[in-house]
Order: sequence, then C-alpha cells, then structure tokens
Amino acid sequence: MLPFIRISFEHRNGVSRIFLRFDYDVDLINRCKQIRARWSPEDRAWYLTDTKQNLLSLEEQFDGIAHLRWPAEFQNKRDQQAAWSAIKGHRLSEAQTEAILHLVRYLKIKGRSKSTVDTYEQLARKFFLFTQKDPKELRNKDVIYFQTDHLIKNGYANSTQRQFITTMRMLFEANDLPLLVIDKVEGPKKEQRLPKVLTRTEIMALLSCCNNLKHRTMLSLIYSSGLRISELLNLRLQDLDLDHRSMMIKQAKGKKDRLVIMGEQMAIILNNYINQFRPIDYVFNGQGNAQYSAVSVRSILKNAAKKARLNKNVTPHMLRHSFATHMIEEGVNLRYVQELLGHTRPETTQIYTHVASEHLMHLKNPFDTLMKDFHQRLPMDNNLTQSTSLSRKLRDE
Repeated sequence: MLPFIRISFEHRNGVSRIFLRFDYDVDLINRCKQIRARWSPEDRAWYLTDTKQNLLSLEEQFDGIAHLRWPAEFQNKRDQQAAWSAIKGHRLSEAQTEAILHLVRYLKIKGRSKSTVDTYEQLARKFFLFTQKDPKELRNKDVIYFQTDHLIKNGYANSTQRQFITTMRMLFEANDLPLLVIDKVEGPKKEQRLPKVLTRTEIMALLSCCNNLKHRTMLSLIYSSGLRISELLNLRLQDLDLDHRSMMIKQAKGKKDRLVIMGEQMAIILNNYINQFRPIDYVFNGQGNAQYSAVSVRSILKNAAKKARLNKNVTPHMLRHSFATHMIEEGVNLRYVQELLGHTRPETTQIYTHVASEHLMHLKNPFDTLMKDFHQRLPMDNNLTQSTSLSRKLRDE
C-alpha cells in the first residue's frame, strides 16, 4: 500500500509555499531532497516555493511512489482547468467575437466594475468555445447543456453558475439573439448561508498576535469599521478625518460613497501608525508607495490566526461580518448598521441578526416558562417530587 502525502498551500512572509506532510519515511525524505524541498521545523513539514515547475517536479517525483492528497479547492481548480483546456483549443468565430465585444461595451455603459466585466467576458468566451454555435442560432437548450456538461460536471460553485445565467441575460440584452427565450433561462437558487463570525475573544487574540504596527492597524480598521478589503486598500489619507473619527469610502461596491465611523481607540492607533510610517498617498502603501496588495493582507491575517491558534479559515470579510454582528449585539439599530456597511437593501443586513449570539442567549425559553408555571400550580411540598416525575417522563418518552 502506497504512503500518503498531504499537500497544502500556505503563505509565509508573503510567499506562497507548497507544504508536504507525511509519516516518517526515509525514501520519501530522500525524494523531497532530490526536488530541493526544505524542512521547516516550525511547521513540521517539507516545503517548496509555489511555482508551476515545482508542482510538476512534485508530481513526477512521487508518481507511483505515494498518494498525493491535494486540498479539495485545489483539486476542483485542477478539474476546471483540465475542462477549460479541452475547449481552449477551439477558436471563436467572427460573429462570436463581435457578440462578446457588444457584451463588454454594454456592461461598461451600465457602469459595471472591471472585475465584473472580466468575469462575464470570460464566461461568455467559455460558453461560445463550448457550444461552437453562431450567436443567432443559440437556443435555451445550449445554455442548459453548458450548465450541466461543463459547469456542474466540473464542480463550479453555485455562485459561478448564477454568474453565468446573468452573463447570458446581459449577452441577450446586448445582442440580437432571436431564438433565445431569456425569460426562461434559470440557474440554481441562491444559497442561504449564515455569515461566519469571530467572537470578541477571538478578535482580541488575533490582534494580540500581530506585532507589526502596520499589520495590526490594517486588521483593526477592517474590524472596527466593517470595511471590505478593497475599501481598505483604496483608502487615501485625504479620506480620513481623525478629529471627527470618520472616513469617506469613495466609489465602493455599487459605485456609492459613504461615511464610515471609527472608534476612539482606532483613531489613536491610526494616528500612531501614520506618524510612524509616514504614508504619502494611500493610507496603506506597498513598495514604492504603490497600493498594498490584497494577497498580502490575507497572508497577514492567516498568519495571525495561526499564531492565535484559531482553527478557522479566517478571511478579511469575516472581520467585516464580525463587526456587523457585534454592532447588533450592542443594540445598534439595524438601519444604522446597514448605512455603515453600505448595503443597498435592509434584507442583506438582516442576516446578521441570525448570528448575534449575545442577545439570543438572554431570550426566555418557552419551556422554562412552562415548567415555572407547572411548579407554581403544585403544592409546595410536592414540587420536587412532581417535577422529578415529569422530567423523568419527558426523558423516557
């Protein structure tokens, strides 16, 4: 029976590495050395820099020698890449290319963000390469076929499938597609998932493990003001008003500006950071005063969570969720929380009431009321006997 090697992808000092973990085996250790993997005593694992060449060397070295257990998300990505490679060899026709150009122009006119435009363009391109049909010949069955035999078959998330349906609606609106009945094009229902949040104790542990002032300030600001990671990175010095403990978030999601508060302690931390690091334009700048990268922020947060021994996949958005939940637990009106988060619809903010644990813990359980009434109706000397009898009966049944 072949031994198992557990593969993981982790960041160390801003660098992505491939970690290999397995039970002690001299042959596997020698093979790690042959591909120039290094031993990390702290992580108790062998590691390589995350490059395409190292991935190939890793697979070649252990082919037939050990079972490589890849992370689920990586395996899904590999399956999707393989499926994409299978249709990538096809070529777009002139009519398909023109239809995609119309789609891109239409999305830009509607003011969609660059990332949204890129996502829809890529999905439209994959669809046309898969179907190999002229846009004017497209029917609903072609849309269904792509959903079932490409997206679902290759493990694409429900969110991607929903994005594809939106892409098809936009493609229809931007082009003359006479055979496509757009009103009958449907996708999977949106998954109703509760946001994942951290407790106040976990937030404190997380920030305590961040010794770098710049890193601690970034994470603190995301939590204390409920910022999206893009809003943090786009924040400029001119947007801050430390005297009034507020900041202006400009052209965030939905092309909206909004005023955001910061706590008194956050204003002090931010002021100390600015005095020490002297940023010029962006509040948090990278090398050469360029904009700080989202990858680096996620890496900082992941390392802090590991040091704090939080057995969770902590993300920047989880800090935003925690801010909203804790605000509601403090009794802040839902309408104000909606304004602070920049939500268009109150229903979006409403979901945080389902995870606000502090208030839920103090709600009176109807069974407690029932039992209390039951005790009060019994003679004083029979309370204990009757209560015990009822409890035993309920348990046995």
